[in-house]
Order: sequence, then C-alpha cells, then structure tokens
Amino acid sequence: MTERIIDIIIWLTSQLKINNKDKVKKIEDINISALRKQGFTAKEISTAVSWMKDKLWSESSNEISKLHFSEQNVYRFISADEKEMFTKEALEILIRLQALNLISNEHIDIMLEKASFLGFHKINADMIKQYIAIFLFEAPEFGSTGSRTLLNYYDTIN
Repeated sequence: MTERIIDIIIWLTSQLKINNKDKVKKIEDINISALRKQGFTAKEISTAVSWMKDKLWSESSNEISKLHFSEQNVYRFISADEKEMFTKEALEILIRLQALNLISNEHIDIMLEKASFLGFHKINADMIKQYIAIFLFEAPEFGSTGSRTLLNYYDTIN
C-alpha cells in the first residue's frame, strides 16, 4: 500500500511544480478530485498529505525537504549496464523522481548498490516506491508500530 501513497506524493509534487508558476505553493490549494477519479481512497490521500506535510514543510531540516527545495538540476547518467538492472517502469519512475527533486544522484547509487549486493536482477517500480517510503519519508515497514507523528495507511483515529 505504501506504493500507492508514493504515487500520490509524486502526483502532488508534480502539481506543486506545475502550479508553482501560478503561485500555488500550498498543498491545500491543489484540487485532489483527480486522485479520487484515479481510484485512490480518502485514507490514502490523507496519508500522503500527512507524509508530505511532516517531511517537506517540517521545521526541522531533513533530507527530503533539502532535496525538494533545492535548485540543483544535475542528473546522474545511467549507463547501459545500470539500465539493465531496472524494469522499464522503474526507470521511468526513477527519472521522474529525480526531475521532481525527490531523489538525488546518491539515492540512485544506493539503490544500485543494494540491489547488486542483495542479488536482485531487476529493480521494479514497487521497489523504488518502497525505497522512497522507507528511506526518505521514514515510513515504518509493514507491521511495525511505535511513536510517530505520521498517519500511515493502516492507522485509524478513534
């Protein structure tokens, strides 16, 4: 389910970048009805918004906010051998994430190193989304609990 939340975060981030020309800088200003039309639930949308607010606009400095608000446009060249490690969909997501400043060149290096070390032959789109959720948004792995300020997909408010 974290993959769907990352899909929403990618969509919201792209909307913020597109609408930045129109002076829309708050997530509240984005019309999220398109997400509902795509089949995302209200819980998934609120979780994504919660993650973004917690990380992108938090008072404390964190890696994802530094990346998101940086003006750096230096992209990592991916060699033919490295491209072979990704599925077509994963490579498209990787490029999109980098264009949106949600990952850095170092993150790509780490993904490649981990995949090589763990013996993965192909990195798929879900693996990249899980990486983003766990390492950048510090989402707990499924089933873990603890103290946090993030609203996760499986959380309920009583």
